[in-house]
Amino acid sequence: IRKRRQPLPEFDAIYLCQPTPENIDFIKDDFKTEKMYSAIHVFFTDACPDALFKKLATSKMKRVMKTFKELNLNFVPSEQRVFSLDDPHGLYHAYSVNSKRPGTEKVVEHLASLCANLGEVPIVRYSTVTDKAEDIAQA
Repeated sequence: IRKRRQPLPEFDAIYLCQPTPENIDFIKDDFKTEKMYSAIHVFFTDACPDALFKKLATSKMKRVMKTFKELNLNFVPSEQRVFSLDDPHGLYHAYSVNSKRPGTEKVVEHLASLCANLGEVPIVRYSTVTDKAEDIAQA
């Protein structure tokens, strides 16, 4: 998405990316000077914050946007019954009383995404040793 591409106005484009301000700007930049594609289909791997959605909705490219979907793919399946939230230090930050990093919202969003994709409503159990585990379970 960061590389400059030649215009292909007779083709549709598919954007599969995270909903970040930087990525929204890259997509918008494709339509600043000329029509890059006949239509675009935007797929975000995570929920798009309202502010970013408004930024898309008020841009010139809304006329050519044919698809907008949030896929909720913010987890990494490693095996049939194994997944990762792609955070190597996640367990430390979730359970360590010494961790200063607030990460509960990110963990909750990732777990909710996983459950939504699996069609599961989880039963949540947690340790009362730390407040962070309770925060995640209550969120």
